[in-house]
Amino acid sequence: AYRTFLIGRSPNCELEIRHGHVSREHAELIIAESGEMLLVDRISDNQTFVLKGEAWAPIRQSIIDDRSRIRFGSFETSGADLRRAAIAEHPGDEKTLRMAGARDPADEAVPSPIRRRDPATGQIIG
Repeated sequence: AYRTFLIGRSPNCELEIRHGHVSREHAELIIAESGEMLLVDRISDNQTFVLKGEAWAPIRQSIIDDRSRIRFGSFETSGADLRRAAIAEHPGDEKTLRMAGARDPADEAVPSPIRRRDPATGQIIG
């Protein structure tokens, strides 16, 4: 089993990022029951990049983890931020969405720049 989260600028995205270089439906984050994460670019205009060593590499899809640095266009975030936002979107599924042995994203002091919406009301939360 797995969960899929649409990432983009559109209010219809589960993980909404309000940034001019982020496409309306920029990418998808797929989190497996095991906690592994797959990031898939949706053929966005400004591309999705993952930091490989010291260089940003454009991806169509890539396995990521909490330490991964990710760019949607010029908007930079981390795998931990994406996981934190996904956990907040589905609070009953923390064990499914957390990777075994990963740091607990709730322990991070930096708030996530990713906006979430309440699925019932559409209101922005967090």
